[in-house]
Amino acid sequence: MRESVVVAAASWVAAPVDVSGVVPVDASAVARVAAWAVARVAAWAVARVAASAAAPAVASP
Repeated sequence: MRESVVVAAASWVAAPVDVSGVVPVDASAVARVAAWAVARVAAWAVARVAASAAAPAVASP
């Protein structure tokens, strides 16, 4: 499931980019970078949720 979300996000990010005539860009490289960025953000989000779940609840006064 996670891999398909990453692939879908990378495809969505890479698809609308049209730099023809501006800079030669390899579409697969753009997709790899986008997939890496999405995976990093997902890992960060999971770590934040895990940390907040593991932290003791603070009682408000």
